[in-house]
Amino acid sequence: MNTQLLRSLFTLFCALLIATVAHAAVIYNHNFNNKNFSAPTSINSNMTAVWSGIGDTPYSRNDGSDPGMALNAHNHVYVLTITLKERFQAEITSISFRRFSGDNATMQMKVNEENYGTSFSATTSLTLITRSKTVSELRNKIVIKIAVTNGSYPNYYSHIDDFTINGTVSGYDPAAEATPDANGILYVDGSVDTPGDGSSWDNALQRMHYATRAAALNPAIKQVWVSSGTYENAAADEPLALTDGVAYYGGFSGNGSEIRDRNISPASTVLKGLGGTVISVSGAGASTRLDGFMVTSGTGFAVNGERRGGALHVTNSSLVIANCLFAENATDPSATGGKGGAIYLLNSSPLILQCLFTANSAKGTTAGKGGAVFMDNSSPTIRNCTFSVNEVGNNAAAGNGGALYALSGSSPVVENCIIWNNADPASPGSVSSIGGSGTPVVSYSLIQGGFPGGTNILDTDPQFTDAAQNNFVQRKGSPVTNAGNPSTDISAFPKNSDDIYAAFDGNRRLTSQAIDLGIYEVTPSVIWYVSAAASAPDPSGDSWANALHGLGDALNLASEGDQIWVARGEYENSEQLKFIHGVKIYGSFVGTETSLSQRPLPIIHGDPATATVLTSSVGPLIDNSYNDLTREDIFDGFTITGVFGSNGGAMRNTSVSPTIANCAFLNNYASDGAGIYNENASPLIINTIFRDNGASFGSGGAIANVDGSNTILMNCLITRNSASQSAGAIYNNDAEVTLLNCTVAGNTQTFPGTITGYGRAITVRNSIIYGNGSGIASQESTVSVTYSLVEGMNASDTDHNLAGTTNPQFAGETDWTLLPCSPAINRGTNEALPDLPANPTDLAHNTRTFNVQTDMGAYELQAITGPGTLPASGEQATLPVYAGATAITNDCKTFGLIEPAGTPGSLGNVTVKAFLAAGNTVSEGEKVFVKRHYDISPTGADGPAKVTLFFSKQDFDTYNQAFGNANNASLPANLKVVQYHGTSPYGFPGTYSGPTQLITDVTVTESADHTMYLVSFQVTGFSGFFISGQSEAALPVTLVSFQAKKREREAYLQWQTSSETNSDRFEIERSTDGKHWLQLGEVAAKGSETTITDYSYTDALPLAGTNMYRLKMIDHSNGSTAMRPSEPFSYSRIAVLNFEGEKIAIYPNPATDVQAVHLKGVQPGNVRNIRLFGKGGTLLLQSTTQQGGIDIRRLLPGTYTVEIETTSGDRQSVQFAVTR
Repeated sequence: MNTQLLRSLFTLFCALLIATVAHAAVIYNHNFNNKNFSAPTSINSNMTAVWSGIGDTPYSRNDGSDPGMALNAHNHVYVLTITLKERFQAEITSISFRRFSGDNATMQMKVNEENYGTSFSATTSLTLITRSKTVSELRNKIVIKIAVTNGSYPNYYSHIDDFTINGTVSGYDPAAEATPDANGILYVDGSVDTPGDGSSWDNALQRMHYATRAAALNPAIKQVWVSSGTYENAAADEPLALTDGVAYYGGFSGNGSEIRDRNISPASTVLKGLGGTVISVSGAGASTRLDGFMVTSGTGFAVNGERRGGALHVTNSSLVIANCLFAENATDPSATGGKGGAIYLLNSSPLILQCLFTANSAKGTTAGKGGAVFMDNSSPTIRNCTFSVNEVGNNAAAGNGGALYALSGSSPVVENCIIWNNADPASPGSVSSIGGSGTPVVSYSLIQGGFPGGTNILDTDPQFTDAAQNNFVQRKGSPVTNAGNPSTDISAFPKNSDDIYAAFDGNRRLTSQAIDLGIYEVTPSVIWYVSAAASAPDPSGDSWANALHGLGDALNLASEGDQIWVARGEYENSEQLKFIHGVKIYGSFVGTETSLSQRPLPIIHGDPATATVLTSSVGPLIDNSYNDLTREDIFDGFTITGVFGSNGGAMRNTSVSPTIANCAFLNNYASDGAGIYNENASPLIINTIFRDNGASFGSGGAIANVDGSNTILMNCLITRNSASQSAGAIYNNDAEVTLLNCTVAGNTQTFPGTITGYGRAITVRNSIIYGNGSGIASQESTVSVTYSLVEGMNASDTDHNLAGTTNPQFAGETDWTLLPCSPAINRGTNEALPDLPANPTDLAHNTRTFNVQTDMGAYELQAITGPGTLPASGEQATLPVYAGATAITNDCKTFGLIEPAGTPGSLGNVTVKAFLAAGNTVSEGEKVFVKRHYDISPTGADGPAKVTLFFSKQDFDTYNQAFGNANNASLPANLKVVQYHGTSPYGFPGTYSGPTQLITDVTVTESADHTMYLVSFQVTGFSGFFISGQSEAALPVTLVSFQAKKREREAYLQWQTSSETNSDRFEIERSTDGKHWLQLGEVAAKGSETTITDYSYTDALPLAGTNMYRLKMIDHSNGSTAMRPSEPFSYSRIAVLNFEGEKIAIYPNPATDVQAVHLKGVQPGNVRNIRLFGKGGTLLLQSTTQQGGIDIRRLLPGTYTVEIETTSGDRQSVQFAVTR
C-alpha cells in the first residue's frame, strides 16, 4: 500500500473541507426571550450549549418587556459550556452582549480560563459590550465565563441579554494530525475528556479507528498502545485496518512507559464491531502484531455472497496475533456461506499465540466452516491456544471444523492447544474439532475426538474450572498440566510487569519443566506437610522431613489445588484459621505416609498420640466466613478441643459449604453452636463426633444452624453436649438439617427438644435419637422421620419407625455401638436421600451396610446377629423383614433369623413364637420332636426364605437322652426339620391346618460360645417347625395337601402326597371336638412313591354341626420296641366342615328295594323320639332310637312322613317315598 500517496490525498481533502466551512459567521446567539437558557436563538449545527451559574442558578428577568438572564449572588459567574461534535473545531473572533448592574459591578469574560479582552463595568441601561479576539482550534468543549465582581452592594444581581459569538466552525481529521512520541508510540485512551494528537497518555486519541488510520498515514508510528475500554468501528463494514510493521498493544490503564506496564488479560481492551468484520489485515509481515485485545461482535467480511472472518480478515500476511480473546463473533447467517467465525486466512501464515476462541460461530444458508478459524491456502502456527464452545451450522456433511477448518493447500501447525466442546451438528456426537482437506500438523495437544496422525495427542476432559462461566483455567491435576512440548520457545510470549513471560492471565507462563496446554499455566498441585515434631529452623514444607510447624503456616503458602497433610500431635493456635477454596486439609497422619490411603482410619480422637489435636485461645478457632468453600473443600481427620467462642466455639461457617469428615469436636464452648455455628452455610459433615460441647448462654450444644443454612450429617455421633437454653444437640432457626445414620444420645438442654427447628425442614433417616430427655421440638417446621428411633415419637409401619420408648440396646454407657440383640439392627433402609453422597462406611469405618440391610445409628454391627437369651415358651417377637438376614428379637431374646429370597419387604411384619413342651420331647403319633419348636407367620406374602432357628444344647441333649440315642436318631447328627403348614390354635404337631413337609437340606452350626445350635434351611412358606432325628422312613409321608369339601349332603376328602416311603394305608378319622376321634374308613397307600399321588374319601353321613377330619398315615410294620409300636404312623393336618343349620334328611329317598331308611344330618345321640306317619296322619311307628335305621319292609308303596324330635326339643318333619 502506498501510504505516502494516501496521506497526501487525505491532507488535500481536509484542506478543501476546511475551505468550504471556514467563513466568519454568528455561531451562537441567544436573546433569552424564550426563557429557556438551553435553547438558543441560533447555534451552529455542530455545536450544543448549556448555561449554568456559579453562586446562583440563572433565572429569567425582564427589563421592561425584554426578558434576559440574571444571577443574584455575591461575585457570581455566568458559565456557557459549548460542546463540539467529534472532528469539528471552532474559532472565536468576537463576543458581544448587553449587560446591566445597579451596583457598579465589574465584569470579565474568559474563554477556557483565559481572559477574553479586558474587564469592563456594568451599566444600569443594558448597554452593549463587544470584545474581539481570535482564539483558534477550540475542540471538544469550550467554556465561556462572565465573572461579575460586585461593587457597592455585596449581594446584588446582574442581568445580561442578546449574547452573541462570532467565528467559524470547521472540520479536522484526528488521524491526520496524530503524532507519535519520540519512540514511535501512538497512545489511545477512550476515557480522556479532551482528546489530543496521541503523542502521550495525556494527549491520547480517543478512538481506535483514528489510530489505525493514523498508522497508515504516518510511517513514524511503530506501535499503538491502547488503554482499557471499548472501541467500536467508525461505521458498519468499516474495519480497523492494521498497517504493516505496526504493533498494536491493548491492556494499558491510561499510563505506563513500557509494554509490560499493562494488564495482559485481553478482556479489558475491547474492539467491538458494528457490522462486518472488526479488523482487516493485508500484506502485513511478522513485525506486525495484534496483542492484548478482545475482539467481539463481528459478522464477517462480505465476499461473493459469503461472510468471511467474523472478527478478523487476513490476506497475504504473516503477522503475530498474541494474547487475544475472540468471543461472540458470528458470520452473518443470512449469507450463503460462513467461513471462520472469528478469523479468515487467505494466503497467510500468521503466528496465533496464546489466544482464546470461544462462542464464535460460522453459519450460512448453505454451509458453515471453521467455527473459530478458516484457512484457505494458509499455514499458520497456532500455539498454546484454547478453542471451546465454538460452532458451525447448516451443513449437510460431517467434518466442518467446529474449531478449525483447513482447505486443501493449507498446512497449519497446531501445538500445545486445547480444542474441546466445539459443535458441528452434522458430525457424530454433534462435535467436530478440526475439519477440511488440508494437512494440519498437530502435536502436544488435547483434541476432542483425537487427531489421526498427530503426536502426543490427548482426548480427555481438560477439566476447565467453569466453562459455563467462561472460566477456561484448568484445575490443578488437569491432564493438560505439563503436557506441552518441552522444547517450546517462550520468547514470543508477552511479558508481565515483573518482566516474566506470562500466560493469558498474567501469571508465569512456565512453572515447571514442561509448558501447559492452552492459554493458562497452572502450578502443579503441591502437598504441604505439617508436623508438631518438626525441628527444621526454616522448613520448606515439601516433605515430612522439612515439615512446617503449624497448620496456619501451611495455609499461608497453599493455593487452590493443593493439599495440606498434618501429622499427629497437639497444635496450639494463637490466631484464627481460615480455609482456602480448592485446598484439601487432612490430619492424623503418622508422619511417614506417601499416599493418603496409608493414613490409619478410624482415628482415635482426643489423644495427640493418635490424632491431630487443634487447640486455641481464640474462638472460633476456624472462621470460614465468605471464603467460597464448596463440598470439594475438605477438612478431614482433626480433633478440635478446648476452644471458647461466641457464635461458634470450634468453627464458624458463613455462606460456605465445606465437607467436614473424620473429625471430633470435644469440650468446646460458645454462646451458640459450641461445636459448629453455621450461618447461611451448607456443610456436609461425615463420620464426625460431637461430644461434651456446651452452649453456655444459648442454644445448640453441638451445632447451631441459622439464616438459611442447610446442614447434612452422615454417620455422626452427637453425645453428652449441653445447652443452657434449647437443643443440647442441634439448634435450627430458619435453617434445615438432615441426619442420615446418626446417633444422638445423652445430650441435655433446659427447654424441650434436643433437636429444635423453627421454620425449616428437619429430615431424619436411619438414625437413633434416644436418651436426651426429649427428642425433636419444632415450630412451623416440617419434620420427616423414617426408618428411625426417635425419643417421643410413636412407632409407624408406614414410616418404618420404632417406638420412641424402645431401648436401642447400646453396648454401654459410653459405647454407642449396638448389641447383637438391638432392635435397630437391619432396621434402616439402603435407599439414599436425594442429593446425598454415597455412604459406604460407618463411623468406625466398617462397611456401612452389613448383611444386605443397613442398621439404624452411626455404627453398623459387623456380624449376622447371633443368639442372645432364648425365649421362654409362649413368648413371641414381631418385626418387619427386609433384604438380608433379619434377626427377630424382643427384649434381647433371639427367636430366629429370616432372610427372604423373594422381593425385599414382601413378607411384611413376621411374627415368630416359641414353644417348649412340658416333657422331654413333643410327638405326634410315631413322630418324636425336640421339645423346643417355633411357629412363624408373616403379614405379607408367604414367600420363600432362608430360616435360621436357635436351640440350646440342652434342648438337643434332652431329646437324645429321652429318645434319640436309643433309636439311632441322635442330634444334631441326624437332624431333620418337619414343617407343618397352615395355622394352629395350639402350635403343637398334628394341630396345623396344612400339609406336613419333611426338610432334609439343613445346615447346623454352633454359636460362637458353643452353647447353642443354629439350624438353617430353605422354606417356601411359613408355619410350624419341629426338629427330629428320626429317619425318613419314620417320617414317611410328605403330605402336599389335605382338604375337605361339601358335595351335596356329603363330606368329600382329598389329599396329595409328594413322596412316600414304606407307606401302608390312610385311616380317615372324624371328631366334633378335636379330642375324641372316630375312624370312618381307610384308603390303601401306594407304598413307595416319589411323584405326586392323589387320594380321596367320601363321608356320606356327616354330622350336623362341626365335622373335623384327619388322616392317620400308617407305615408297614418294621418290628416294635418298647417306645415304638409295630406300625409307625403320623397325622395330617385337621380339615373342618360345618353342617350347622342344615335340615335332617332321609336316605335313600325314594326308597326302592331296601329294607330300611336312615337319617343324616343329626347325630344318633341327639335324637329323642322318632314317629312315622302314613297318609292322612296315621301313626305307624314310634321309636326312641334310629339304630339300624327305620324298618320299611311292611310299608306299601306311597308317601310317608317322619317326625324327628331332638334332645333340644326341636321337631323336624321329613317326607320320603317308597317304591317297589
